[in-house]
Amino acid sequence: MKALVISDKQEIVESLKSYLADNNYDIIIYRWLLKALDNIEEIRPDIIVLSASEYPRHWKTLASFVQSGIGGNDVKVYLYDPEPLEKEEKEKAEKLGIEAFIDSLSLEELSKIAVKSEEKKVENKKYEMVLTHPDTGRFVFGKAISADNVNLFECEFNPNINLKAEQFIKYVSVYSDNQVKSFTAEVVEADDSENKIILKVKDYYEEEI
Repeated sequence: MKALVISDKQEIVESLKSYLADNNYDIIIYRWLLKALDNIEEIRPDIIVLSASEYPRHWKTLASFVQSGIGGNDVKVYLYDPEPLEKEEKEKAEKLGIEAFIDSLSLEELSKIAVKSEEKKVENKKYEMVLTHPDTGRFVFGKAISADNVNLFECEFNPNINLKAEQFIKYVSVYSDNQVKSFTAEVVEADDSENKIILKVKDYYEEEI
C-alpha cells in the first residue's frame, strides 16, 4: 500500500505520516502539488491525502487527473482542510470523486482514510496489562484489546484511573500467550464514563521477553 501526502506544513505531514505508517502504508511526501502531479504516473499511489487550503486551485487539477486514470486505477483522494469547504467547492469535490473530507488531525478524522483489511491484518487479541500511573507512580492493572500492526491498545480499568488525552506513560506491559511486550505510550482518548482509554505505542523497550 502506497500513500502520497501533499502538504508544506510540518504538523500536517508528521500527523499523516504517523497514522499512515501505523497502518502499513509506504509514504511519499511532496511539498509542491505540481511536482507531485508531474510524477503521479510513476508513483502510482493507492491513496492521496492533500491539504486543500494550501492548494485551493490546483487540488482540482490533481483530482481530475486521478479520475482520468493517470496514476493508477481506483486511487482514493482525501482532502484535508480545517475549515469546511463552501457548498459549491464541496459539490465540485464530490463530482471529482473525492473519497472523504478530513477537517482535523484527530484519530477519529484520520480513520476516514481507508485501510484494506488484508493489508492491515487486524487480529483482535486480549491482553492482561499493567502500567505505571504517570501521576501517582503506582502500578495499575487492567485488560486490553489490540489490533496487530496498528500499535493501538483499547484498555479497560476498574475503577477508573483518571488519565487524560495526551498524557505520556513511561512504562506499560501487556501479557498474552506467555509473551510480554513493554513500551512507552501516549493516551489518545480517555472515556471516564466507561473506564476505557486508548493507548498509542511510542517506543518498545523490547519486542518479547
